[in-house]
Amino acid sequence: MDSWTAMGWVILGVLLVGVVLLVAGVLLTWQGRRQLAGSLKYLLDRLGVVEADVRQLDEALALLQAQLRRRGLVDEEDLREVRRELVEQHQREAEQQELVRRLAEPELAARLVKNPSDTLH
Repeated sequence: MDSWTAMGWVILGVLLVGVVLLVAGVLLTWQGRRQLAGSLKYLLDRLGVVEADVRQLDEALALLQAQLRRRGLVDEEDLREVRRELVEQHQREAEQQELVRRLAEPELAARLVKNPSDTLH
């Protein structure tokens, strides 16, 4: 009889530990989801702020363009030229970043010719 009583206490203890772990897991999951929801809400709020800032910048740009056109300081050809220059600049920057990225690759670094210090140029 004592062996069944001891076995019963062991089983009861294991069940109690299981229930405690289950409750703790549920609470941690709930807390994690609440934190995740809070983080998502924060990110969405920040995205709304960024969208509002972009709208304000677009309005300011439209106002500046209208003012410059009204004064005769800029026309459509000037704007196209500026856009073309910006696109070319972005392309050059992208190409430079690609070259830097490729130089960091180990297989390309192995193919580069090293310049010993005792070489004359």
